[in-house]
Amino acid sequence: MAEPGKVRSCTSRPTSASASTRPTSAGSGREGSPGRPSLALSQRPTSAGSAQDSAGRPSMTSLYRPTSARSRPGSAKSQPACRASLEGPEGSTAAQAAQAAHVPARGESPTRGGRLLGPHSLESTVTQGADYGRRALEEELQQPVLTPIPNSIATSLEKQLGTAIGLKGRNRLVPRLPRDVVHCLHGQSCCWRWLARAAMEEASGSSFASMSLADSIAMIKQELLQLREEHAIKEAERGRAEAAEENLASLKAQLAATKVDHKEFRALERAQGQLQEEAASLRISAGSLSAQLEVQKKEAARELAAVRGKADAEVSALRLRAEKAETELAKVQVAESELRQRVAELIEGRDAAERKKLSPLGPRRFKSSRRNRCSAWRTPLSKQCTCSLVYEE
Repeated sequence: MAEPGKVRSCTSRPTSASASTRPTSAGSGREGSPGRPSLALSQRPTSAGSAQDSAGRPSMTSLYRPTSARSRPGSAKSQPACRASLEGPEGSTAAQAAQAAHVPARGESPTRGGRLLGPHSLESTVTQGADYGRRALEEELQQPVLTPIPNSIATSLEKQLGTAIGLKGRNRLVPRLPRDVVHCLHGQSCCWRWLARAAMEEASGSSFASMSLADSIAMIKQELLQLREEHAIKEAERGRAEAAEENLASLKAQLAATKVDHKEFRALERAQGQLQEEAASLRISAGSLSAQLEVQKKEAARELAAVRGKADAEVSALRLRAEKAETELAKVQVAESELRQRVAELIEGRDAAERKKLSPLGPRRFKSSRRNRCSAWRTPLSKQCTCSLVYEE
């Protein structure tokens, strides 16, 4: 594709009334304000190659003079000049030669030939215009190009553009065009029209040869909306799939952990079974031990009762013996006390006898008392005690 500066240098030298300009991009051309003639900013040179040819360009007033006559396509001699200018700097000499050799065809305006129509270049014409100072920053202060604007404030060209791309209705929003955009006079010979169609066909992958531009745009728009909806659905599905994959990964991790826990649980179950068996055996042994303990308790109680009975019998026997011994002791003590009294009486009798002996009594009394005393001493003590016991009984 040729550079923008070279394309503009080709289109700035129209060879006929119908080849005066090409469709301009954003900022390449303006429509004139009401009451003033239109000036084409697209003819301003934008590169070094186009600046060299500015001396051979027609003036703005003669280039875009309004006309009502239908102009025909340019002659075949003007096409080699455009091709030579598109090829590069080496083709500028050939383009100038083709322009010099060009003869205006019948029906062409003298002011639209390939020769220079004024002493000034296009750049000096634009910068020295009456409204250049007012229009210097106007594009920066307005809304961006192709911004949707209401149909009521749109220009005729913007309305035509909206109709061409399939916008309908009074309340439609049409794209805003730069101020200096003008109508294309090439018609079917405009390369930008075919470039737009080729780009649309290349982007859509189908041919629009039998369809209008509005139908083609509507179909592409519908396909784009459908694709966007499908893309949104697929994005949502992909998000759900990613979330499902994450959930699946987490579930797999949980499943692995659950398997490990299951193995541990099985081991614990086996250990629990063993412990339950041991507990049952321990319960049985504890029951048998408790039964044995009860039996031993009963036996111990019986033995203790027997021991207690024996002890009580022995104690009662010992108590009886002790009572008997105490009784005998009391009797012995009584007999002893009686014997002591008798001994004391005997001692007193002896003493009395001795005193009598010493006293002036007869010998008979002394002999009888002496005989009694001797018989008393001759009787054993045991016999005396037994006699006393028998007497007491």
